[in-house]
Amino acid sequence: MTRQYRFGNWLFDADTHHLGDGEADFSLEPRVARLLEFLLTHPHEMLSHDRLIEAVWDGRVVSDEAVRRAMSALRHALTRDGSDRCIQTVYKKGYIASLVAEPPRKTAAASNSGTATTPMSADPQRPAPARRQQLVQILIGATYLLLAATVLIALGHAMLLSRF
Repeated sequence: MTRQYRFGNWLFDADTHHLGDGEADFSLEPRVARLLEFLLTHPHEMLSHDRLIEAVWDGRVVSDEAVRRAMSALRHALTRDGSDRCIQTVYKKGYIASLVAEPPRKTAAASNSGTATTPMSADPQRPAPARRQQLVQILIGATYLLLAATVLIALGHAMLLSRF
């Protein structure tokens, strides 16, 4: 079944990643399309980077820059000038989308397929953003400890050699 969202003058097909308004047609990159679908299903909500990464990037470790690039690509597709009229950035908190869509509708091809739509949701087996951040901090701490041990061993070795 194809999932189509209508918002403003736009029609977005989440399965084909096609976005059009009658004047301009875009084929969005898969991540940008997932981002748009997530924003359409969470209008007027504060969406943090961690929440977007969990939902759109499946919890993979990605930089904040990856989120910003995808958001910028989406803004340019929606507003042509990349302004934040549709998607507002809230400094140090995340994003709020003012995109209000009609619920997904079936197309004629979708009604014949008989397949059910599965909503995009987070996989419960993947670590939550807070847990992932904790693991990264542990790895950084372990790296510092290893570096400190290496320096101490090198200094001890140098002191032993200086006695002879």
